[in-house]
Amino acid sequence: MKCRQLVLVAAMAAVYAGNAAAVDGWAQNAQYAKSQSLQANYEKFSSSADIWVNPALIANYEGQITVDHTEMLGGGVKTGFGTIGLFLGRDHEGKITTADMTGVATGAFVTANAASAIPNTPINNLFDVFWADKLGGMNLGARLNYASRATKNTSLVNSKDYSARDINLAAGVDMPASKMDVGFTLGLPSVTAEDVFTLPAADSQKLTGDGLSWGIKGRVTLQEDAASAIRVAGHYSSEQYEATLEGPNGGTAIKKSKDNTSSSYGVTGNYELRKSGNRMIFSAGLVRTSGEDTLKQTTGAAVATNTVTKKTGLSIPLSAAYELNGLGEKKNWDLRGSVTKDVYSTGTSETVDTVTPSLSKTEGNNAMPVGFGIGLSYRPIEALNIDASMNQDYLFTGTNLVSNGTMQDLITRVTVTYKL
Repeated sequence: MKCRQLVLVAAMAAVYAGNAAAVDGWAQNAQYAKSQSLQANYEKFSSSADIWVNPALIANYEGQITVDHTEMLGGGVKTGFGTIGLFLGRDHEGKITTADMTGVATGAFVTANAASAIPNTPINNLFDVFWADKLGGMNLGARLNYASRATKNTSLVNSKDYSARDINLAAGVDMPASKMDVGFTLGLPSVTAEDVFTLPAADSQKLTGDGLSWGIKGRVTLQEDAASAIRVAGHYSSEQYEATLEGPNGGTAIKKSKDNTSSSYGVTGNYELRKSGNRMIFSAGLVRTSGEDTLKQTTGAAVATNTVTKKTGLSIPLSAAYELNGLGEKKNWDLRGSVTKDVYSTGTSETVDTVTPSLSKTEGNNAMPVGFGIGLSYRPIEALNIDASMNQDYLFTGTNLVSNGTMQDLITRVTVTYKL
């Protein structure tokens, strides 16, 4: 059985791919205070944050309410239809902001009017709904996320309209007997921004964007006892996104489009040591990324720009984390910390211009700094847990609390959980 499990995870990780694709929920999984302190996520250890990768796991945390200082609030409860969960206020992770239109909204027009209709702030994540239930010896689960935003600004000479929505569907399975679980997520973002001029009408523009993202993550525990555990995890993600800006631009028809594809795959191995309720986690991974951008502009009937940029990357990240539990007189404090480093990181970038024939290529190693994490937990009562992650800069600046004229946050994240 363990051999088949390892082959399955390795196969998931060995599908060809690479720019890491944006998959809804995967960033949130790494943003809980505990995850930040350990610089770890679903691939490295188990926690309630794993529901954002695999919704079937919410069945393990029914009756738990989670509050994050980023204004996220939610939890799951047991019902006659399985475990039902609802979360509100989660940060949006998709491609709907001005920055996502870079390359389309610049350079095509004298003034990128339509792009100016897109807010710089992310769209609102309206809700995440979860469901999970048992089927035989397995837990099955699903999640629906919906985010949207619409704005309209009207003046005497023009009207700026913006609308965006992002729909994400996730499904997962948890197999406790095999010590394995797998989660899959599909995302469908779209955006429209239009600047309609009455004076002069020739300056009217319209920008549209549509995308498709999907990803799969899985993990398996190969060995586990009171003293140690060995786990292997793998992921594959892919994203396609297309944006188009078009308009007359003073009487001359211009159309500029950008097609982007990106993908990533990786595998992570973890060895966990346990003693007296404490643990240390050692991890090593391999991540491969690739991406391609095609930027094309037509002015009238002529092709003015047509460039294709291809990128690849390969990295080997290592990490070590510790967790000391039950500290203090009442044994209600936990302390955790971590250190991470990509011991190898390299990438290539190649751009081909077919209009003014040219080729540029760069390649080399990336300078990756060492990352530090530190945090703690406090349980004033048995049912209430407060996790906080600390600003790693304080490890180096000490009492120098002010940088560039602004006060630096000592605590970067707070996550509170309460068990009903």
